Amino acid sequence: MKTQIGVDQSLARKYNSATILDHLRLHAPLSRAGLAKYTGLSRSSVSRIVDQLLSENLIHEIGAQQEKIGRPGTLIELNPAGGAAIGIEIGVDFVSAILTDFIARIQWRKHIDLPDEADLAAYLDASEELINQALLESKTCGLQPLGIGVGVWGLVDILKGEVRYAPNLNWRDVPLKRLWENRFGLTVFVDNNANAAAMGEYYLGSAKNGKDVDDFIFLSTGIGLGGGVINAGQVFRGWNGFAGEVGHMTIDPEGAACMCGKRGCWETVVGSRVGVQDYQRLTGKEVSFEELVTRLRAGDPASLEVFTKMARSLGIGIGNLVNVFNPRCIIIGGALEQISDIMLPIAKETFQKNSLIQSQKDIRIIPSTLGADSCVLGCVALVLDEVIRQRTKLS
Repeated sequence: MKTQIGVDQSLARKYNSATILDHLRLHAPLSRAGLAKYTGLSRSSVSRIVDQLLSENLIHEIGAQQEKIGRPGTLIELNPAGGAAIGIEIGVDFVSAILTDFIARIQWRKHIDLPDEADLAAYLDASEELINQALLESKTCGLQPLGIGVGVWGLVDILKGEVRYAPNLNWRDVPLKRLWENRFGLTVFVDNNANAAAMGEYYLGSAKNGKDVDDFIFLSTGIGLGGGVINAGQVFRGWNGFAGEVGHMTIDPEGAACMCGKRGCWETVVGSRVGVQDYQRLTGKEVSFEELVTRLRAGDPASLEVFTKMARSLGIGIGNLVNVFNPRCIIIGGALEQISDIMLPIAKETFQKNSLIQSQKDIRIIPSTLGADSCVLGCVALVLDEVIRQRTKLS
């Protein structure tokens, strides 16, 4: 019985510490009295936990604030010097990396473009080069590395940290977690890119777009189309962890072939690759996606036709998702975020015709707050969130 009581008390302390860190993340600066009010913990419990977190360098005191009654309270916030997190995004033809401090401020970043024919070894080499550079930079900044978060465009077994299948990368059963934990000696978190981006929007997004909104769907648009579903503040993963593959929702059974082997998937009608292909079929001209966006902004009728068609397909798929999940908002990120001012009004109009009226009430369809950084910052959030939840350093 004594052992059980000790275990329960230890778990309670860890939970209470995580609660305090999370409230500081969301509402800092706060005094000890403010923390007691927000968390419902006693002032004596708050003081004990705060003293422990101060000793671990995860929080720091920043000055005094006059309480309404009594002595001034010392204000507390998360300590930027509490550690560093590394975020890695592995996309189709690129790898991006950032290093942040403990409050997710970017200290360093680098992006490497890879050729279309790049194989697994090339992606691993580029990623490991960036991780090594980030670790050197963390020493320069005087920050202890806390872990590495990785977002990959594919199906990920998050418990094992293995990329099961990434059709656009032609990967199968790649044990990234094991490989990189052995190599770098840090805890590695591997997740699907859209799930990581959704986590980034929830953890770091602005109040109007993601933060404090705990039920939304993030759509990651690019060469493929992925989705991250946040439900009650947690990534919804399904029974075996592969939920959110909305890009492979069938829109047209007789449609174009998809990289996954099926036909008519949503990502065959929405994304940067399909935009370039449709423009070439329409005009006979081969242009990059960036040039296609430039032509759209310049008023090119053919590019407007391409993106109008794509926006309608986007709206149809959103209608299906809203009917199933009834989220508070849909967040559009990735390649199409930069032209959301043109696409979203068309998508919203189409969505309203393809979803139940009751599900449409008060829903927002909005662009990503974090833009191109949504996934890589989400990878950082995977690390920082684990530190807060476990209240232990991961190195």
